[in-house]
Amino acid sequence: MRSDRVGGLPLSRDAERGYTDLDATAVTGAVADEVEGHRGVTRARAGLSGARTAPLLTLTVTLDGRVDAGELHHRVVHGAVAHARQALGRPDLPARVELVLPPGARRDVR
Repeated sequence: MRSDRVGGLPLSRDAERGYTDLDATAVTGAVADEVEGHRGVTRARAGLSGARTAPLLTLTVTLDGRVDAGELHHRVVHGAVAHARQALGRPDLPARVELVLPPGARRDVR
């Protein structure tokens, strides 16, 4: 079976200087660790999928209900996602952030 997971990301491609790839788990591990450090987060998983040259960053963040979901989403996008984009030199890296609310949490959308 094939997976659409990205295993490595090309950082530089130069026939004279060589090629540099970055292991995708280094990026996704750092992103998940950063997000798990936020108050209100019980678990974070990150993954890169799609093409090596056009990956999609996906984050699944499980909340404990102590912090407003909108506030946490803002911190994740402007923190961990922005840091991943900067580290990869891809300011246009698409990202999908899924917040998993704890059972019994209010699900009002405002």
